[in-house]
Amino acid sequence: MFLWAWIPHTMAVESFDSTTLLSIVKETNAYREHRLASQLPKIPDSAYEKAASGSVATGLYGSTGWGVGIFPVEIRELYAALNEEESHVGLSPVDYTKIIRGQPCSNQRQVMMHLPIPILSDRWWVTTQGTNPNIRTESNGALAELTWNALSDRHLFTLDEISKAYTPGSVWVTESTGAWLLIRLNDTHTLGEYHTWSDPGGYVPTGLSSSLSASGIEDTFNAMEEFALNNTELCKYSWP
Repeated sequence: MFLWAWIPHTMAVESFDSTTLLSIVKETNAYREHRLASQLPKIPDSAYEKAASGSVATGLYGSTGWGVGIFPVEIRELYAALNEEESHVGLSPVDYTKIIRGQPCSNQRQVMMHLPIPILSDRWWVTTQGTNPNIRTESNGALAELTWNALSDRHLFTLDEISKAYTPGSVWVTESTGAWLLIRLNDTHTLGEYHTWSDPGGYVPTGLSSSLSASGIEDTFNAMEEFALNNTELCKYSWP
């Protein structure tokens, strides 16, 4: 998932006790060894305190962008919403998303996306999406993770004719990784930790690239909350 600014919405989350939130986050440390994501950022306690106030905290850890926020959505519903990437077209500047291998919602499915960029060259990429069922089991349903990693070998995927039509003149992004980590707070609220890193390839002005990496994350949170609250999710996963 290559990060650019999503269509903005505003998260509507009431404040959450920061001491309680930090305590819950620390309790998850025992299960974080089961994460599959790479390029993990170090997120400061101040970010969780900001999230507890109802805001989305964002930052950069090296070249990895990260965000933390609370969703007024139950963890199973939110996780299903995150995994329905073909339905996310229209929420973000990505104009084409297609599962090219595997079934919708499935672990290790391959997803092709295309991003039009005015003035600069468009981008396209293929990622493997991981649903990490192990972390849900080990945490007794308290945590869930969605990961993505770009494929850099053309022999590892096959594009259908419609998907191929989006590639001429576009830059193929071969280095991109990221993840969502969801933490159950209660029956109606979920903490989301998000991070993403990518090398967009081709020419992108340094200032523009770093700016979008930071500012686009808050828009991503807002758009995913809007989607989760206003759609009936189709993905179904096993939970302890």
